[in-house]
Amino acid sequence: MQILPEWEALASLLEQSGGGCVYVAGATDRGKSTLCRYLTETLADSLPAAFIDTDTGQSSIGPPATIGMAWHPATATRPAAVFLRFTGSTSPRRQIPAYFAAARRLLDHARMLGARAVIIDTPGYVTGPAAEAFHIALIDLVRPDHIVACEHGHEIDPILRTFSSGRAIRIHRFPVSPAVRVRSRIDRARNREMKFKEYFLNAKVQDITLAGCGIFGDLPETLFPGAWEGRLCALCDTDFFVLALGVVETLDPERGCMRMLAPPFDAGRIAAVHIGSLSLREQKCPP
Repeated sequence: MQILPEWEALASLLEQSGGGCVYVAGATDRGKSTLCRYLTETLADSLPAAFIDTDTGQSSIGPPATIGMAWHPATATRPAAVFLRFTGSTSPRRQIPAYFAAARRLLDHARMLGARAVIIDTPGYVTGPAAEAFHIALIDLVRPDHIVACEHGHEIDPILRTFSSGRAIRIHRFPVSPAVRVRSRIDRARNREMKFKEYFLNAKVQDITLAGCGIFGDLPETLFPGAWEGRLCALCDTDFFVLALGVVETLDPERGCMRMLAPPFDAGRIAAVHIGSLSLREQKCPP
């Protein structure tokens, strides 16, 4: 990890001020995740800290299609716990309500745990009016104390201008580290595929009883089994935190159950099943 002087200065500022919420923005391949890890691990030496990774396509905390929060109690540079929320897609623009709810709830949970420093990594979706509106709304939702722009030149000025006139949020412009490795779309797609394979490595076929469970999300319009086959979903607790992700094999409405591939988890804690828009047919259960 190549640490830039700007990174050290921000970490020192946060330590001296007792923490704060930092929103890190920038296009892809700008070193955002590395900066976030550095800030979290540095601050966790002296403050309770949390790292929230909202990049559902390239998350460094959980599997794709999730927003994750790594909780670091004071003096713990490694996370003591990880919490996940499911968005249903690897693209933030496709499931915006679920995405915003997940980001806000994880921020609230981090603060409930006692986090004094919260570092938020964001997706590289920054170009164009829709992307700008996305970030402006997300910043308004989480209300950070600092926005860090990792950029070449002034790439995200349309986002920053919206918050530059107020005193509530401090804006920092950081150069891109020369150590950043540029990854192609193919590289990113392969990384997502690898992450899914790793997640489902020890998964097994399970029949999930749906009695008393809510089912929501991107529901197929028919109960025909083929419409559900291969669909990625999340098995959630009462706070909609992820207990496990699953890949649907079949839905049996008469028996009130769903057959799926999922890693081991406590089925007694299921309160809801969140159906995503992604299909992972290559992960489907054996007959």
